[in-house]
Amino acid sequence: MNIDPFNLFYEEFKYKLKKHNITCPHPETQQLARKEWEQMSEMEQFRFVYIAKRQDEAYLNFKKKNEINQQNTNQPTKMSKQDQKSLKHQFQINYCKNENCESQAERIEEELLKMYQDITINRYAIIGNFGAVSLFGIQEKRQSVLIWHTLIDGPIKKYQLKDLHQKVQKFLTP
Repeated sequence: MNIDPFNLFYEEFKYKLKKHNITCPHPETQQLARKEWEQMSEMEQFRFVYIAKRQDEAYLNFKKKNEINQQNTNQPTKMSKQDQKSLKHQFQINYCKNENCESQAERIEEELLKMYQDITINRYAIIGNFGAVSLFGIQEKRQSVLIWHTLIDGPIKKYQLKDLHQKVQKFLTP
């Protein structure tokens, strides 16, 4: 599973445009994002590369656990419905290691656990000078989907939580 760091940057780029009420057709938005990405220094791109690597590591760890479980003869060959459900409902929260982002990540985790008790949430702290929190949904095929991303410092507002609920619901409903 290779996550393209540019796609993470592109999502953030679209968010910045939306935040400033700038509308732009999709092809032009992608061209502008690509141009800005190419002009960024390696140091600026590192954040996105690091997050993508962490996603890949999480996927590989899950894959190893899955292989170990399959090799274990004591395990039943068929997964129970509960196990299948927990595989369907996995999320990962990536956040910067600072107080604001950590509290946002905790809040997101609490909200998700309030909504759905049968989900698994993994949190990863990333060291950096930027403030960002991202929520990824991990699909059955072990593909990661960016569900929600914020660069806002401070507590998460009610309208953001409503948006989060809608996006998670959309992700969980095939």
